[in-house]
Amino acid sequence: MFEVPVGGKTVYERFSFAQQLLLGKEIAVKDVLKGGQQVDVFGVTVGKGFQGPVKRFGVALRQHKSEKTKRGPGSLGSWSSPRMWSVAHAGQMGFHQRLERNKWVVSISDNPAEFKMAGGIIHYGVLKSHFVVVKGSVQGEPGRLLRLVPSRKPNTMLPTQAPTVEYASLTSKQGK
Repeated sequence: MFEVPVGGKTVYERFSFAQQLLLGKEIAVKDVLKGGQQVDVFGVTVGKGFQGPVKRFGVALRQHKSEKTKRGPGSLGSWSSPRMWSVAHAGQMGFHQRLERNKWVVSISDNPAEFKMAGGIIHYGVLKSHFVVVKGSVQGEPGRLLRLVPSRKPNTMLPTQAPTVEYASLTSKQGK
């Protein structure tokens, strides 16, 4: 659940629009999205803490006879400028808001018994309410809020009708 600002020129227009459509009602996913549609996914990525330039930017390790450090960038920039923003420095990695475009909605369901996996979903648990199945991976920790909006630049190569799910493995994914 999250809050959405209501547009309008005056406070009266905003309140009347909200009262007419939204106030006191729950908007279900099926009312907004449908299977086969492409969505943009907004979310916060998994946090990895303070990391060095090798892990954060993929800087190559220097040879064993190098001076000072081996896991840092070769040059930090020119003498005169105090800071080079284009050079890979250590810092916060992850826990950033990111957008993933054109994820394909496979199905939307109100019945959690359809995908009731033995032992539940790893790091999440058992489904209890309506859910959305999306093709591919999405950012963030399991259980973290994701915002799905209709795609702004949809991929024209993907079909617009929803695929039929013929088989979904419901065996336990924990252990062997």
